[in-house]
Amino acid sequence: MDEIWDLWFPNAGATGLSFARCRVGADAAADRVLVHAAPRHLEVVVRDPDGAVVAEGRNLRRGAPGPMSLLIRDGATIRLEDHWPTQDDLGALVLLPGGEAGILTSWWHAPDHTRWRWQLEFSNAAAAPVDPRRDEDHTQRHDNAHPEVPHLRRPARPRPPAFAPGARRAAHAVDDP
Repeated sequence: MDEIWDLWFPNAGATGLSFARCRVGADAAADRVLVHAAPRHLEVVVRDPDGAVVAEGRNLRRGAPGPMSLLIRDGATIRLEDHWPTQDDLGALVLLPGGEAGILTSWWHAPDHTRWRWQLEFSNAAAAPVDPRRDEDHTQRHDNAHPEVPHLRRPARPRPPAFAPGARRAAHAVDDP
């Protein structure tokens, strides 16, 4: 069963701003979810596929800077903790700003927390075969490498010459004896 994790930055603008909205498998989310680059203030609502709220966290606050935060689900409540991942977090779901979600496959950070390196794995599935030449709205997508569209490498209109044939620039006329 899928869940929709809706993360909201409440202090942006007049009514807040969406930070991330992710549809993820409930088994992948489980009770611990990492969040990359979470804002200082955050609100989280988790919904089931029918839109019913299954868990939420209001007025969540980060206490320390760092690249990751941890959302912990305890029943219908979500709480936020500052967190530097460890090897125990490999395989955890990571929510990214904008709504992408991936699985943490590697993590390293310097002992003084001044540097870090990490990797995520992304996967997805399409409901139907996807024609790579078509956009989501089924309009034809053109790229310069596609063999069915050989003329895209040429400009739409030929560029006019800088000067009419046989004409000379005025500077040349002055410079010539």
